[in-house]
Amino acid sequence: MAIHKLKDTFLRSSRCSTTKTHARFGDGGNLYLDVTRSGAKAWMFVWFDGLTGKQRERGLGAYPTVSLDAARDLALDCRRAVAKGDEPMGTKIAPATFGDMFRLTIKQQSPSWKLKNGVYGQQVDWESKMANHFPHLENVAVAKITETAVDAVVAPLWNGGKYDLAKRIRVILNMVMQTAISHGKYVGANPAATETVTGKLDKKAKTAQAKQPSLAYAKVPAAIATLLATGRMDAKASVFCTLTATRSDETRLMRWSEINWQAGLWVIPAERMKVINENDQGGAHTVPLSDAAVALLRSITPVVGNDYVFAGQKAGEPIGKGALNVTIAGTKRKGGILFLQGEATQHGMRASFRTWGKEAAAPAIERDVLELCLAHKVGETDTERSYDRAEMIPQRRAALQAWGEFGMGVVSNVSNMRAAA
Repeated sequence: MAIHKLKDTFLRSSRCSTTKTHARFGDGGNLYLDVTRSGAKAWMFVWFDGLTGKQRERGLGAYPTVSLDAARDLALDCRRAVAKGDEPMGTKIAPATFGDMFRLTIKQQSPSWKLKNGVYGQQVDWESKMANHFPHLENVAVAKITETAVDAVVAPLWNGGKYDLAKRIRVILNMVMQTAISHGKYVGANPAATETVTGKLDKKAKTAQAKQPSLAYAKVPAAIATLLATGRMDAKASVFCTLTATRSDETRLMRWSEINWQAGLWVIPAERMKVINENDQGGAHTVPLSDAAVALLRSITPVVGNDYVFAGQKAGEPIGKGALNVTIAGTKRKGGILFLQGEATQHGMRASFRTWGKEAAAPAIERDVLELCLAHKVGETDTERSYDRAEMIPQRRAALQAWGEFGMGVVSNVSNMRAAA
């Protein structure tokens, strides 16, 4: 960029239009002469602050008290200060905070986010999570963020069974710290990187997961009959989730485009599969659809303009998060149907299927088949797991078909499910 473009003769005669409050004339190298409507003239150093993402200004004195040559010398000092990360005019810039990097990350990410009613939904989500779960990091120097600080945010959520929330917040922390690293504000390995955080949490996942109460498999047919009797969309989603032995969000976010009707298969995309611990398979998961599952899907009329199978009340959206579990364990006031709080959860239905397959299916279903139905890894060692990539689709189809026939069996009395055998 050309510099030293102004001349004293021009500066002395420069004026501001009566229609403007001030005019600005550039000398190059971030140096400008600002002329007000009253005729006052002052030098300004103007630069873009990459940390805040905003244009900033610094006054260098009035003209002609500060001559053109003097202003140029001052501008050169300012440019050098900015290049070193210092504030122009010699004052050290305050250390970048986590909040600074948080907002800069949002600015960098927002071009890829979707606007809805003039608002970036993801930005609202990020800001809400910061306000609710890690507001104490706002003014902490980002250079001082440690693995311990990250663990203090994520671990309590994880240990409380809020796996999705814990993972989402870890992703946000990871992205913010990556921004800090790329801008030279943090030196060292990312303390919120996947391998750093999840390695600490994996060991806790099995214990936490075991706390999910599961319904005795003998009660499942009555539960399914009660749910279907309502005709509600969330109830159908709950039943479908049970019949396919999948997780709540895997079913809740199911799309019509994921179904291969001819092959009788449902392919869950990899990004929607949970990886809670080292036994979870990860990657896309293919679910063979039983006759019962297909019949349930056929009972649903697709909503025009909404690819979600279990469409919610809002246009283009699925049923709400947590809706499946509410049908099973929620109170009547919240929309519950089975009122099994403390006795069963939607996730616990996977354990009901697993126990049924081991104890009640005739013949008993092979362990690996049951584990693959649950999207778990099979094999006793890492080496064995790495070589055994068989999906066992026919065997899993037979298992889920038998489970569907069991679950959808005729139930004579559904009014007293808690007392059922």
